[in-house]
Amino acid sequence: MRTLLATAALAALSMVSCNNVEDLREQIESLATNWEKTTATVLEFVNKLQATQTDLQDQFAKMTIPEGLGLQEEDLENVDNLKEGYQEQLAGLSDLSQTVNEFVGQWQEKATMLSQLRDGLAAGSLDIDASDTLKNLQDAVSDAEGALEEWQGDMEDIEENAESIFGEFSALISNAQGN
Repeated sequence: MRTLLATAALAALSMVSCNNVEDLREQIESLATNWEKTTATVLEFVNKLQATQTDLQDQFAKMTIPEGLGLQEEDLENVDNLKEGYQEQLAGLSDLSQTVNEFVGQWQEKATMLSQLRDGLAAGSLDIDASDTLKNLQDAVSDAEGALEEWQGDMEDIEENAESIFGEFSALISNAQGN
């Protein structure tokens, strides 16, 4: 009798497991597609952020007073203020980079959870908490999309500010040279 009950319980659990897999199959596959797209967008942003950092650092290195150019005290103060402002933009970009790198680390951890869902789907058996995991990962994709939008706006603001500062610096030097 116990064997019969154990077999019936195992069969019922198996049916629940199979039903759970089929109930979640489409959602997991959709999540996997969205995850891959979001991952590609994040990586694209990381590459653009790194390139922007390099470009702005190179531009900052060009903020030098040409040798032999005699600037008045007021112009020297303006140069110092412009350089300080530019460095603040670089610091903002560095902070953004740190935030994005922390996000990427968390994203990679969550990708492991997605892999477990996909493996369970392929094996035909999902954990009991698969629905919760799926919801958490769907939320992570939405959060990532929102964060990306914010980061892109922040980076654009920093680029615009840095370009403006560099333009002011260039104009100051040009005026001092009599151009």
